[in-house]
Amino acid sequence: MTDRWQAPLGGLALAIVAGFICAWVHTPLPWMIGPLFAVAGARLAGVEVTGVAGGRYAGQWIIGSALGLYFTPIVVRLAQSLRILIVVSAIPFVFASIDVHGADPYVQGTRQFSWIGLLELMGLTALGGAALHRFRFPNGWVIGALAVSLPLTALQIEFSSLPTWLSNVGQLLIGCSLATRFQQDFLARAPRFLAAVTVTVLLAIALSAAFGLLLAWAMPAPAPTMVLAMAPGGIAEMAITAKVLQLGVPIVTAFHVARMVLLVSTTGLLYELSRSWRSRIARGKDFDQEE
Repeated sequence: MTDRWQAPLGGLALAIVAGFICAWVHTPLPWMIGPLFAVAGARLAGVEVTGVAGGRYAGQWIIGSALGLYFTPIVVRLAQSLRILIVVSAIPFVFASIDVHGADPYVQGTRQFSWIGLLELMGLTALGGAALHRFRFPNGWVIGALAVSLPLTALQIEFSSLPTWLSNVGQLLIGCSLATRFQQDFLARAPRFLAAVTVTVLLAIALSAAFGLLLAWAMPAPAPTMVLAMAPGGIAEMAITAKVLQLGVPIVTAFHVARMVLLVSTTGLLYELSRSWRSRIARGKDFDQEE
């Protein structure tokens, strides 16, 4: 029993210390980036630490619950008119280095904190997250929690605000979960492949940033917000970056949710069309050879 809990408890302790250190030196997203790099670094060094079982889902649930509180009735009427390590670490640091911070007009619809209201809210969002996760919906915990907290906020049904410490816990759990994917032989396993992935992700960041700037000019909209909305990162990671830097949380969240829904709804169809197209080409070649 002790051995089974030693690795996750060690990872959790390391993540908490790293989060406090990064918060102390004022790094961007300290409670996600600190645990991510600390736990990943320890694992690459051969130290047997892991994240807490189900930590990523719990982190997504917390973040999804928090994001929905930004979709006030005013924001909803705005909406009607309208990989992860590199992205998570690069974009916040770039924004912080050039001192990009928004004067975000979007604030949580619920300002008052209540322990009872918080428990009720988290209970309801847990049901939403568990339901989508049960049906294997991508990012089910964050989307499910968001799908519950968003309409509640839009309808001005207020339970409680989410305290900062709880948001930090969500970031920490996600950071630990991402770091757990790194093994000691990670860098030596396929260096050329990893180099290719790094170049590809950096290119994707550059192209998405350029498109975000173009979109910001055409709308018009704040450029940093649109760059973050176009960034090729996860919903929870990019939305929490927007929350910390005060860069249009509802806009960034809406863009990433729309992207995810579009991918989920079209990828299977496009795959089947591609298979059918390739099959027809293959049959055509076989027919020509027979002649």
